[in-house]
Amino acid sequence: MTAEEEDWLGYEMADRLSSLGMHKEALDIFRVLAENGHGAAMSRLSLMYFEGHGVDKNFAESIKWDLAAIAAGYDASANLALTYCAMREFREARRWFERSVELGDGDSALELAKLLYVSDAEIENVKRLVDIALSSALITPDSLEKAAAFRQKLH
Repeated sequence: MTAEEEDWLGYEMADRLSSLGMHKEALDIFRVLAENGHGAAMSRLSLMYFEGHGVDKNFAESIKWDLAAIAAGYDASANLALTYCAMREFREARRWFERSVELGDGDSALELAKLLYVSDAEIENVKRLVDIALSSALITPDSLEKAAAFRQKLH
């Protein structure tokens, strides 16, 4: 078994532990993998800091790990945008959502559309983003349903 395969087995184990509510144990595994350059583990570690699973909530740590994941070639831009939204830093959130949309993420297109839907000045951009979400192959079923309802509301 290669080192990469071992890392993915470790990641899957940590994922299972987290889903069972064993967040501290999962956190320890994700941290080791992240410190060894595993981009997906960096992103999961970021989420754990964002949600406060196994550790105190810490947006600065969440951002640090998402930026590390991105630097390692793993797309964590949507997670980063959500962290900036939670911090009410909407310009940074927009920047990272736009990056994620460029990479084809339909969920990010919907989130960015919702973020921009504050005035009629952005309405054409909002419609375009919702249409991107609706045509994306990278969107969750729940977001696809929400995007369809949102698009009808925009007519």
